[in-house]
Amino acid sequence: MRIAAIAAAALLAVLLCGCSDTAISEENSVGSNYSSYDTENKDISCEELALLAIDSGVFPDMVKVTEQALLDTVMDFSRYGIDEFSVYQQAISVELSEIVIVHSKQPDEAEAALTQRREALIKQYSFYPEQKESAENSVVFSLDGYSVLIAAKEPSAAVEAVKAKISDLSAKKE
Repeated sequence: MRIAAIAAAALLAVLLCGCSDTAISEENSVGSNYSSYDTENKDISCEELALLAIDSGVFPDMVKVTEQALLDTVMDFSRYGIDEFSVYQQAISVELSEIVIVHSKQPDEAEAALTQRREALIKQYSFYPEQKESAENSVVFSLDGYSVLIAAKEPSAAVEAVKAKISDLSAKKE
């Protein structure tokens, strides 16, 4: 019994360490998910937009997704000319909350991939009323090279904040 408890605690520790920023590899197979973006064409990183969304909306504790196996369940980040991305999901929680922001040379295709992710979330959580509502309320959009998925019970404030920031930056470029 004691050995089983120790094994369970060790497994939990390994799983939680996989979500921490200390486990981040600066470079992964599709490039850095930090700030490897082209600064001549953008004035804000996907990471900054994701944090803006989190600060603007009502979200549970969110963690940055860095494990390649988890990122692969979201979308294929090696496609669509993606030069930067940021992914946040709820920490251990009964709520469904997810923020995915990518900057790419093919935003329509990236938006289509995020729409597929939204549909997968709706299907995955269709039997859980609270999560189903969050999945169905999720929003996908593209604006000025960014493609965004915000899944939350009430995503509107986060969506509006991200759209406003991107629009403001676009207006300053002109």
